[in-house]
Amino acid sequence: MTTRRRSAIILVGICLLMISCTSDVLLKRESTVGLNGSFEITDSGYPVNWEFFPNPETNSALQVIVDTTYAVEGNQSIKLVAREIDDVVGIQSQQVQVQSGKTYRISLSVKLSGCSVWVRRATWDADSVPVNSRLAKVADDLRSPGEWQHFEDILTIPERETSIYVGLSVIGSGTVWCDDVRIEEVAE
Repeated sequence: MTTRRRSAIILVGICLLMISCTSDVLLKRESTVGLNGSFEITDSGYPVNWEFFPNPETNSALQVIVDTTYAVEGNQSIKLVAREIDDVVGIQSQQVQVQSGKTYRISLSVKLSGCSVWVRRATWDADSVPVNSRLAKVADDLRSPGEWQHFEDILTIPERETSIYVGLSVIGSGTVWCDDVRIEEVAE
């Protein structure tokens, strides 16, 4: 199989997983917390308001650890250990409400060992239909192994779109730390 074809298959798999991944996920929800992008608030060892796929309690492909050793913001980060080279594993935020016509900055920091990370952000309309998405490879173990790498995307919300989420997919077996995930309105 060619590298190009394998990359295309992986991208399609990531998109399908992140759009329709509802059966094999773990989600701890807390309505008063918001995004929880520094992963400080947890429930039973998992940061609240984040989906983990596949469910780390029932699938050994993903191990989720709240790590107090490394952090960009606050006292801890989320550590994802991907154990299966052929499985796509990751996390996804809950939807965050946004206003049409406003501009938002989506940012996060990741640190890697042995794998690559893709970030997806998507907006949804009032009927909870995905409308606008972007998928980008943001970090690779070959570029800066063991160092925090920053990702940032600026997006003006189109008319009729009401919410946004951000997700990470880990490609290959390895370890990813993620911290300081933000969705912030940009001042005009």
